[in-house]
Amino acid sequence: CATCSSATTCTACEPGYFLTADTCTQCTSPCATCSSATTCTACEPGYFLTADTCTQCITNCKSCNSTKTCTTCEPGYTYDSANKICKKDAPPAKCTAGQGNCLKCSTDNTTCVKCNDGYFVNNGTCAQCIA
Repeated sequence: CATCSSATTCTACEPGYFLTADTCTQCTSPCATCSSATTCTACEPGYFLTADTCTQCITNCKSCNSTKTCTTCEPGYTYDSANKICKKDAPPAKCTAGQGNCLKCSTDNTTCVKCNDGYFVNNGTCAQCIA
């Protein structure tokens, strides 16, 4: 109970519960909040509300407003609007000193920070000097 009028009589419930016969009953998943056992008012992440029920978003989608439109993908995924899917992000670039004219990599090994003579660092990679 969020509020009660006696030890056994609820008058309002915490979020995720609904009031029925002076007691609070938990909403069933995937309802985050509900007004009855069959009426959702908000959904858990990965679901959207339509006609008082929660419908699952596309795979790897954290929030959506329909089965075809993802508004936020799960971490590590990016929405591909052309194909209407959440695609797994590419792994971060790897830097290896001694390859591609790179002399020294960043501490996390994702970018080059020092290049061979005749090359300069350009957006984390080595580009040849033109002069």
